Amino acid sequence: MNDNNDNGTNNTEYKITLKKCLLHMKAIIKHKLYVFQYCCKVGIPLQGLAHDLSKFSPVEFFESVKYYNKNDSPINTCKKINGVSMAWLHHKSSNKHHYEYWQDNFDSGTTHLLMPFKYALEMLCDYLGASKNYMGKNFTYDKEYEWWINKQVQANALHPQIKEFISLSLGYVCIVGEKAFFDKNTLYYFYTCALDDSQKDVPRLNKYIYAYHCYCNGYKPSI
Repeated sequence: MNDNNDNGTNNTEYKITLKKCLLHMKAIIKHKLYVFQYCCKVGIPLQGLAHDLSKFSPVEFFESVKYYNKNDSPINTCKKINGVSMAWLHHKSSNKHHYEYWQDNFDSGTTHLLMPFKYALEMLCDYLGASKNYMGKNFTYDKEYEWWINKQVQANALHPQIKEFISLSLGYVCIVGEKAFFDKNTLYYFYTCALDDSQKDVPRLNKYIYAYHCYCNGYKPSI
């Protein structure tokens, strides 16, 4: 009898143990801490405190413990093995910072709804916190932007304006650094730029220069 699955992984490692419970609990708390720090910087501390609390629910916690690994999300591992993750189905329907939450009309081709600014901010903080958690000392904003460039190609369910908002934001932090990036007025400007059709043909560099000029001179950027 072959104990290996199709991916060549030993099935015996997918068990719930006390050690994996503690390791996964540590990973959740570490991620929440990073996200909370980022949320505080962009002015949404209460969302940072409440971020991902559903991960402590039984349906999410115990599946994630079972498929826990140090290098990737246990949800991804579960999907690779089983084709579906019940933890993910629960998580995405319980947390408004996931773009998958903002979908409807599945029987008629799916409608991708516009994510409100405060949840788009939390999604941005979530991406940064997750990468910082997994990359550790190797984390850089350049690597985060490179990850996003690859992800956005596959993110077909993401509203195009929100996709542009994340692209604008992560591209900007690579240029100006963390201090100027974590300014709520600047990020709201990128959000409104992404929504305004008149801004589509304006080069991103022009938007960056204007946003940084506003930041340095202490006034709110606007379209």
